[in-house]
Amino acid sequence: MYSRFCFFIHHPVLLILSLLLCGSILKAQHSYYAPYFLRDTTQLDSLTEVSIQSVEKSFVVPEHVSLAYRRTFKDLRDEAMDEIEYVVRYTTLYDTVLYPYMQSVFNRVIAAHPEFKHCRLILTRSPVENAFAFGDGTLLFNVGLLSKLNNESQVAFVICHELSHGWFNHVQAGLKKRLDSYFDKDFQKQIRIAKNEKYDINKKIKTLLVSFTMNQLYNMRVCEKQADSLGYFLLLKTNYDASQGVSTLALLNKIEDPYYPDFINFGKYFNCSLSNYEFKHEVPVKGSIFMVKKEKDPMEEGDSLSSHPDCPKRIVFLQDLMKSSPADFIKPADNILFDNIRLKARYEVVQSWYDYEYYDYALYNTLQMLEQNYSNNYLNAMVVLCLYQLKVFMQAHDYAEVVSNISDKNPKNFNDLLYTLNSIGLTDIDQFSRCFSLNLNVDTNDEFLLAALYASARIRNDEPMTKKFRLKYEKLYKDGRFSRLIQDQSALK
Repeated sequence: MYSRFCFFIHHPVLLILSLLLCGSILKAQHSYYAPYFLRDTTQLDSLTEVSIQSVEKSFVVPEHVSLAYRRTFKDLRDEAMDEIEYVVRYTTLYDTVLYPYMQSVFNRVIAAHPEFKHCRLILTRSPVENAFAFGDGTLLFNVGLLSKLNNESQVAFVICHELSHGWFNHVQAGLKKRLDSYFDKDFQKQIRIAKNEKYDINKKIKTLLVSFTMNQLYNMRVCEKQADSLGYFLLLKTNYDASQGVSTLALLNKIEDPYYPDFINFGKYFNCSLSNYEFKHEVPVKGSIFMVKKEKDPMEEGDSLSSHPDCPKRIVFLQDLMKSSPADFIKPADNILFDNIRLKARYEVVQSWYDYEYYDYALYNTLQMLEQNYSNNYLNAMVVLCLYQLKVFMQAHDYAEVVSNISDKNPKNFNDLLYTLNSIGLTDIDQFSRCFSLNLNVDTNDEFLLAALYASARIRNDEPMTKKFRLKYEKLYKDGRFSRLIQDQSALK
């Protein structure tokens, strides 16, 4: 499971450094929030260009270093520039609700700290619960993290924490420290000696690199404590509740928990009169091909791979800091607005998992939200669209590309769903989709419903209805979100 998340989780510089080291959908036509789709990206061109230039200027090659060091540093800077270009141009969530909200929180923090006025905040569509400081003053805040926070003060603390990384110059200083260590003469000598050994060469080199990496992880965690500390003091000078720093860290410690941890009876969604599949909520027995078992790796001990390591220790540190510099009492804000923002962020998370072709995660998050709002048209449409894509990949014999293996690191609910998805066949998918049967005679102009109606008609092999919805979608939504799906007439046969 870890490898599937590399694109989302790693800061680009750290990633490159690691490489150096080896029911019926139409029950009611009520309004609902539809995830945003930016059809014209030209409005982001200026922001993209500014971000690229900013990253380039912020990474200055150190003096008096070897040619190999200099080349590596420039390569990493170029990779970081490419990464910021991709993130800003293609993953910025430039919608009319969440983006303005995040900018308003960011502006309130900056108003209290004008020394950070050169910084910028970018809300990304990534569903992974994280935020990053890019090193040049650009803060990346994933919508996945916004969907899990509990109030606006927690959002402000995360922003203050990331601003602190920039204040301490952690990215550039960390990069220099890592390259200094890697190109250190003694370390390179140990690598050469290991390469000249007769036996267990790879194992000996790996041992050296693991030791090197663990030292770097320790330094990274020191940086997190520094960012927590300054972040707290930055938040103190705003009109936000600085005590929420502790609650934010407590939440980050369990951030990968599902939105709704209670048992989900998937059978109530799919085990209708049209389906003969017998649902079993259990994990396959030990030895099943669906269970992921691999040799222990020193890098996976403890929370080495956690997106937010050492949170319990950081909480204690921050609590001690608060004793000497207590936060003023601030009356809790009315959370109605934030609850609405968080709900919209969760819709965006569902859509992002789908757009990134993580159809198992998209389906899982959709079903969790259906537990609270079973009649929601968007969510019901997404179930059908996910099932359609699963069938497409199954028919193409690429099903493993979009369905994960069961892992003891997953929530039990997710493993239950994966057990089902890894056990079914094409006929089962057809039957499941019919449990969310759409009224093909309905008249709608909604983009998501039209796409779902098209997918439903294709699953049923209803050619007249398939053509009807394809033509209507193309007429109403030229270059729309689902244009590729609608135009691909070879997907299902």
